[in-house]
Amino acid sequence: MMLKSKASKNEDRFYAVLPQSEYKNALLTSKHQVGQWNISTMASVKLKLYEIMNTRDKLNLLFWSCNYNSSNVGLILPTFATSTLALDASTDYFTTDPYNFDMDNPSTIMLHQTSTDGKKKTSEVGSFQYYIHLKPLEYYTLGSGIYHSIGPDRDAASSSSAVNVDWDKIPLYRRHQIMEPNAHMGPETQLNIVAIHSFKKSAFYLGETPDDCFIFLIGNAVKNKWILDNSQYIFNQDIPDPWVKHHIDDYSTGFNIY
Repeated sequence: MMLKSKASKNEDRFYAVLPQSEYKNALLTSKHQVGQWNISTMASVKLKLYEIMNTRDKLNLLFWSCNYNSSNVGLILPTFATSTLALDASTDYFTTDPYNFDMDNPSTIMLHQTSTDGKKKTSEVGSFQYYIHLKPLEYYTLGSGIYHSIGPDRDAASSSSAVNVDWDKIPLYRRHQIMEPNAHMGPETQLNIVAIHSFKKSAFYLGETPDDCFIFLIGNAVKNKWILDNSQYIFNQDIPDPWVKHHIDDYSTGFNIY
């Protein structure tokens, strides 16, 4: 509701909506306090929501940001807060049980920030790099073989390349050190693709799985640095395909999404 508000100022979204929400008792919404949040852009609104909302609402915002009708996905850091949301898309991606996330654990999805120069700064917002740590119960990695994807025109296509690299994003991958600029390996061998689904199921079949029940990440598994991927892939386990299923336990590391 807040992100669909027609408020003229981004900070006004908090004045209008928070007093009516479940978070009204946890937060003061005076102009003095909201003014200290430095709410100036839609991205800053989303970052604050990732900080204050409960686990389910944070996950819904993340999946909404990756919805196939949303635009500018994965182009600007932090990618989980800078896509242009599709206002006509679903905002509840957890209607099918069992969920692929522990909804009762606050550490399932958490917002973090780190200074870009290695020194803690409290006054310069631009010196911080935001990321969320996401820990699903299961996820898939894209290996070698034939896989299926959906193009911008919603037509299905097949590819045998390990990673379908968006060459326009190579500078972003290098700037964020997801790819090493001087490495002798090609981008296909430095990048990994991960698919995370909202609910658990033994198999997903072509034409059966909603397009918006997955988020896709591209990044570096060794460094655990990921960004949202605007590519849309099709899961078809009726035939052999390259998607490998993984399980996460209490001692496993989740995903740092920038």
